Amino acid sequence: MNLAFPTIQRARVIQGFGNWNPKMYPGGRHMGIDIAANVGTPIYATCPGVVQDVQLVNLHGYGRHVIIQHGDFKTLYAHLHKVLVVEDQTVEAGAVIGEMGGDPSDGDPIDGASTGPHLHWEVLSNKQPDVDFVKTPYGWAVDGFAYLLKYFAPRPIFTGKVVENSGIRVRPVPSDAIKNDYFDSFSPGRIFEIADIKAVDGKGYVWARVNALRIEWVCVEYQKRKYVELSAPAGGQPSVESGGKESDQSAVISEKLIRLDELDGMIRYMQARRKELK
Repeated sequence: MNLAFPTIQRARVIQGFGNWNPKMYPGGRHMGIDIAANVGTPIYATCPGVVQDVQLVNLHGYGRHVIIQHGDFKTLYAHLHKVLVVEDQTVEAGAVIGEMGGDPSDGDPIDGASTGPHLHWEVLSNKQPDVDFVKTPYGWAVDGFAYLLKYFAPRPIFTGKVVENSGIRVRPVPSDAIKNDYFDSFSPGRIFEIADIKAVDGKGYVWARVNALRIEWVCVEYQKRKYVELSAPAGGQPSVESGGKESDQSAVISEKLIRLDELDGMIRYMQARRKELK
């Protein structure tokens, strides 16, 4: 299944799934993920599907909102300033379905329960899931990023752990040419999945592309200084991907922890294996 980040790449995630706030949320916990940008920012369908519901009134504090059906699950997009789809419309991943709203100062009476411009985005299971969930008026909300990556994205090739004491910055490209060009930071000890590795020749950089819905890069190593410790992903050895699907053949790694001084050789090996598997 094709996947897309639900708004522009540089929007910031300001609140995660399941955060506890009984004063604001009927069930006590945040039902989705909040992503902030400016009013009018485009909102995208995360997956291919059919528009199930378009609400142009404020129900359940969502303000204007759209629900898209994707088979066994749905996605919900709330606090919209404009809705650009209609019920029963088929959409592809990345299709523009509306514009961001939620700013109480712009005079829009249908913002819903919002204190500033942002998208409230939910992934809703059609039946009670066997993972952490929050019951909502529309179904069982789960951690959207984790759910989609687990079931619909290629398996990560590594797991990374931040070992740099000051943490590392998450960037839109594998470069720090613009010092303040970054999305967010990973704190020391943070464990995350890695979808790809890139060595930058002549500069001593090694970058990791985070396994995420948008393009996110972190610096693994710079001139032999290690920022991230790599290991095999949960459930097995690092795999070699071919054509977007997990290959039956995988790179055999004899040690659980990959020494970074061997990383360049590992990259060349993986590139060769990809060519063989095409």
